[in-house]
Amino acid sequence: MSIINHKRVIYKEGIMPTVLETVYSKISQIVEEVKQEFEYSNKSKAFAHIMMKMIFGLSDQDAQETITDDYKDNGIDAIYYEEIEAEKVRMHFFQFKFPESFGTVKSGFSEAETNKLVVGYERFISPEFNSKIWNNFLIDKRNEYLQFSDFETNLYLVRYTNSNDNEVLTKFNENCKILRDKYFNDIKSHVLKAKDIIDLYDTNYSLKYPDFSLIHKGSVQNYEFDSRYKIQSFAMRIVDLYESIKPIHDSVFEGNVRFYDKTTTVNQNIRNTLETEPENFILFNNGITILCEKASIHSGRSSCDITKGSIINGAQTVGSVFDLFSQYKPAEIEEKFKNALVIVKVINIRSDDSSINEIVFALNSQTKMFNAYSISTNSLLKDLQNEINNTTDYFFELKYNEFDYLKGQGKINKYSKNRFTSERIIQCFTAYYDKENKAYLAKLSKGELFRDEKYLERVITQLTKATIIESYETFKSISEIITSYRRYRKNPKKLDILTRINTDVSSIDKFQYLNTGDFLILFATGLYKRKFNVDADVAILTSIEIIANEIIPKYGKKLISNTTKSNQTFSDTRTFINALTVEYNKE
Repeated sequence: MSIINHKRVIYKEGIMPTVLETVYSKISQIVEEVKQEFEYSNKSKAFAHIMMKMIFGLSDQDAQETITDDYKDNGIDAIYYEEIEAEKVRMHFFQFKFPESFGTVKSGFSEAETNKLVVGYERFISPEFNSKIWNNFLIDKRNEYLQFSDFETNLYLVRYTNSNDNEVLTKFNENCKILRDKYFNDIKSHVLKAKDIIDLYDTNYSLKYPDFSLIHKGSVQNYEFDSRYKIQSFAMRIVDLYESIKPIHDSVFEGNVRFYDKTTTVNQNIRNTLETEPENFILFNNGITILCEKASIHSGRSSCDITKGSIINGAQTVGSVFDLFSQYKPAEIEEKFKNALVIVKVINIRSDDSSINEIVFALNSQTKMFNAYSISTNSLLKDLQNEINNTTDYFFELKYNEFDYLKGQGKINKYSKNRFTSERIIQCFTAYYDKENKAYLAKLSKGELFRDEKYLERVITQLTKATIIESYETFKSISEIITSYRRYRKNPKKLDILTRINTDVSSIDKFQYLNTGDFLILFATGLYKRKFNVDADVAILTSIEIIANEIIPKYGKKLISNTTKSNQTFSDTRTFINALTVEYNKE
C-alpha cells in the first residue's frame, strides 16, 4: 500500500476554503487510506471505521468488529456493545453516509434512509427474527444481543452534510419515540452532521487548548528575553484559580507530562498543607506553570487573559486543590481558603498554532490510558519508543494521536498499519506471555486491566524491544487471518482463508470463533510456541486448531463472543496446552 500524503488542498486563486471544505478534504484522505489498508469495498465502510474510532476510542481491530455494512444489513452499518456496568450494556446502532465529493455535501438525509435504520432495528430485536434476511455479522450481533438482560439503546444517523433537513430528522426522532413507547426500551436517537464530525475530528486529530482568565494579586513580574517569548509571574488566590480552571478542567491539562494521582505522598502533603495552613501554602508550594500562545495583563481589573493555554507544570497542585475543595460547600471554600495564595508563571510563546503544539507535544509523554504514571516510569517507555521507532518499520505511539500529528507535520514516513499504541502493547504482552493470569482481561475488559496500576508498573519494567515486537507481530499475523475470515463471511467467493488455516468449506463453520478470538488465539500461541519451540506461524495455526477442536466445543451452545473472552476459556486453554506431551496432532 502506498502512503497517502496529507497535503494541502489546492483551491481556486483568491478563494479561501471553508472549515467545512478543509475538514472534508482531510477526512477524505484518511477514508481513502483506511479503505486501502483494510480492503473495504466502499468509502462509507471506511468512514464508519474512522467514526467508530473517533467516537469510542476503539482500536482498528475493535473498529473492524463493529462494521456490519454489507448486503442484508437492513440499514444497520455498525453495532457496538459498550459495557457500562458489570451487568449493563449500552447498545449503539449506526447508519453512515459519506459523500463521494464535496459537491454532494449539501445532500442530506432521506426519509427512506432514516426509516430503514428504525425498521432495521425493530426487526433486529424482534422475537420473530428472520436470519434469512440478515448477513452473518448481524446474525452474530443478534446472538450476542440475546445474552443481555439490562441495556440501553442508541440509534445514530451519521452523515457529513450541512443540509437543512429538519423535517426528516424530526420524523426520525418521532419514530424512535414510537419504538420507545412500544417496547418500553430506553432508546435514544442521535444525528451527527458535518459540524459534529468536525468537532470529533478536531478532538481526535488536533490539539486544542482553552482560553481563560486569571485574577492576580499585587504586582506582575515581566521577563522578556527576545521577540519569541516572555514570562509573566504573579500570585493569585487559590479560590480564584479553582473558579477559573473548573469549567476547563479536562482540556487545560493537555500539555502536562503527568496527570493528578491522589495516592502519592506528595499530593497528600499538598492537601494537608492547604487544609491546615492555607495562609502559608504559598511558602511550601512551587506553584503552577502555564504555556500559552498569548497572555494579556489588564491592570485595571487585575486579570491575566490567556489564549490557548495549557498547564504544563502543577497538575498535582491543581488536582490536590480540586480533590480537597470537593469536600466543602462553595461558601465554605471561600471562607476557609480566602487567604490561600499560589504562584503562577505564564510563558507566552509568540508564535503560531504549530509551534505551541510542538512544544506541548514535546512536554507530554503519555497517552490517555497511562495518565496516572510518574515521569520516571514513562521514561522506560520513552526509551523503548526511541529504540523501536529508530530501528524498525514500526511506530510506537506513546502520546495521544502522536502518529497522526507527526505524519500531518511531515515528520514521519511510516505506514499507519505499522503503528501501535502503548495500550495495545500492554494487551498483547499480557496475553502472549500469560502474565499473572490476566490474559483474559486483554479481551474482556482492558479498562480493568489498566486500572491495576501496580500490575502495569511491573509489566512496564519487563518490556523489551524483542518482547514488544514478538507479541505484536504475532497479534498482527492473527489479525490478518481474522480479516481474511471476515472477508469470507462477507463474500463466500473469497476463499483465501481456507488456504491460510488449511481447511475447506465443509469445515469452516467450526472456526466461527475467529471473529472475536484474537486475544484467545494470541494467548494460546504464546503458550504453544514457548512449550514446543516452534515457528510463530506453526504455533498460530496449531492454536487455531486446538481452540476450534478442543476448547470451543466444550461450551456447547454458549455464545461464542462470550466464550472467547471468558476467564474459564483461557484457563481451559492453558490447561490443555500445558498437558500436551508432544506437539498437537503428532501423538
